[in-house]
Amino acid sequence: MKKTKEDAALTKEMLINSAMDILSQTSYKNARLEDIASAVGVTRGAIYWHFQNKLNLYRHLIKVAFEFGMKDIYVILDSTQPTVKKIEGVIDYLLGEKLHSHQRSAQIYNLLFIEKPPGLEKDLSQVENLFSNLFKKHEKALQDGIKAGVIHTNIDSRFETRAFYNFLWGYFTNSERFFSGYSKNVIKEYIKKNLIDTIVVH
Repeated sequence: MKKTKEDAALTKEMLINSAMDILSQTSYKNARLEDIASAVGVTRGAIYWHFQNKLNLYRHLIKVAFEFGMKDIYVILDSTQPTVKKIEGVIDYLLGEKLHSHQRSAQIYNLLFIEKPPGLEKDLSQVENLFSNLFKKHEKALQDGIKAGVIHTNIDSRFETRAFYNFLWGYFTNSERFFSGYSKNVIKEYIKKNLIDTIVVH
């Protein structure tokens, strides 16, 4: 049976997801194309149909894992909502239905950052730029909140931004190890109480 464009697009998406799962559990060097293809139920040749090689596959993976999700957060932070609603929106997004995807992306980035696979330097640098842009947008939201009188004037917006994402990053990479007995709603309320309520003017 001849494959449709929809079938091909689905297979490509499944291969990227399989590569993400395998990379989050091992390393770039040890991630085997045979295992990625087998998990999807296709042959290794299917990978070469969609990607030039392993490096090209992981370039696509990095784009999917970071660029697309980051742009969703940009939309929230660039919106016309009040500052507190923006920050709550970021939390709801990161701890919402795509939580597993965000956790996996964080684990993958940590592994790639340590391993620094040859050929992916530019791609990882672009991810760093995405994070830098994210921090700038979050800082601006806090600064706008200070000007509006809803955020305490004595906070360090740069520090608060980094503390916010550092906690979330730690949760993403260690949730199973340290927070397996807690629901994401408990984590969400903790973040709102300790990283939002403490800086909001009541």
